[in-house]
Amino acid sequence: MSSLHVPLAWLNLTYHKRRFAVSLLGIAFAVVLMYMQVGFLNALYDSQVELLRWLNADLSLTSKAKYTMTINDPLPRHRLYQAGAVEGVTGAYPLYVDFEQPSWRNPR
Repeated sequence: MSSLHVPLAWLNLTYHKRRFAVSLLGIAFAVVLMYMQVGFLNALYDSQVELLRWLNADLSLTSKAKYTMTINDPLPRHRLYQAGAVEGVTGAYPLYVDFEQPSWRNPR
């Protein structure tokens, strides 16, 4: 048996050099697109939690129906008072985010 044994599959792939190069470019392009999609997904997740990173808080409470910042489902006021009444809590403050009237529009 010869030591220069080349598998048949490799010979089939490399027989047409141009077709092989185009196939490799197509696969590389698909991989780049997949990495872009993962980057967009990570950017989406990071943008949703950026506000919580800016807050100087040990704990933040949100409504269970609020899975994104654009959902307008406020936490009941009595839950804020309950959290403020717990021993060791120095303050409980509401944070209101309004997406209906952005601050860059002139109300007049």
